[in-house]
Amino acid sequence: MENVKISIIVPIYKVERYLDRCVQSLIHQTLQEIEIILIDDESPDNCGKMCDKYVKQDKRIKVIHKENEGLGLSRNVGINVSKGEYLAFIDSDDYIDKNAYEEMYKKAKQENADICFCGVKFLDINQKERKRIVNPFAKDTFRGEEIIQDVLYNMLQSKAKTEKTKSYLELGGVWKAIYKKEIFEQNSILFCSERKFISEDYIFHLDYIPKSDCITFVRNIFYYHCDNDTSLTKTYKVDRLEKNKILYYELVRKAEKIGIYQNVKKGISSIFIGSVRACIKQEIMNDYNIAISNIRKMCNDECVRKNIKVAYKRSLQQIVFDLLVFTNRARILYKICKNYQ
Repeated sequence: MENVKISIIVPIYKVERYLDRCVQSLIHQTLQEIEIILIDDESPDNCGKMCDKYVKQDKRIKVIHKENEGLGLSRNVGINVSKGEYLAFIDSDDYIDKNAYEEMYKKAKQENADICFCGVKFLDINQKERKRIVNPFAKDTFRGEEIIQDVLYNMLQSKAKTEKTKSYLELGGVWKAIYKKEIFEQNSILFCSERKFISEDYIFHLDYIPKSDCITFVRNIFYYHCDNDTSLTKTYKVDRLEKNKILYYELVRKAEKIGIYQNVKKGISSIFIGSVRACIKQEIMNDYNIAISNIRKMCNDECVRKNIKVAYKRSLQQIVFDLLVFTNRARILYKICKNYQ
């Protein structure tokens, strides 16, 4: 297919229940000049067969079956075969409004933007709205130094001091934007493996955003981010804290490399401590005595104790929770997490 405006890359793994909803939302986009690249990451269910059927239904769809390597590396396979002027990444258990890519492409071309973000609605497992985010600022387009000082700093929470502006943190996810492919090619940008860094999207944005000349937004809510029973965030991971520490040190390294670390230090610490809170909360899935032991180890961790002093505290609940971590009140922390699960 010639003159592809947007290549939509969809990594697929164990989403048989949700895949058709996602693919149908792409097939019915009002923007016709798209290609839909389905990456079957050796899914053990019927997803691979479903992908092969979609190819026969729409000539804009191509399927790649590959060995299981995870989300980030699957996206890279899609990037390498894509033909679009812009690239989009959608999670296969989510879906998108039929007008999304037409409106985002139109805005990106109008502003000659390297990235165009849209608004997002977060849905729980019953498809009820949990929250929504849109661009919280008065302006929609950022150029030059604004890209670092407004977009990137807020993504790393360094300016996100209110409920309104902290929604910029959600820009960590790449699934609600389109990205100019030229930037990938000129700077050899690819995704890292989430198996190593747990959150590959932050690292990607620290590579991509500083290379951008213009970032813009459409205020419409186009992307629907859906919870499901098999979400990685709902699965107990014994090494979750260690992986978040690896991510923390990588964010520090990249921020230092582009010369912004002192400006985003508190923000990076906040991202890490937010992940520590999540690690503690996951312990309610564990045996009580093991959970208490694990929480105590986390509270005593040197990296945790260093960063908990630096991280933003944006609510009374966070202040109390972090104080309990710092004073190693493991049993109280467990009880709080258990009562509010």
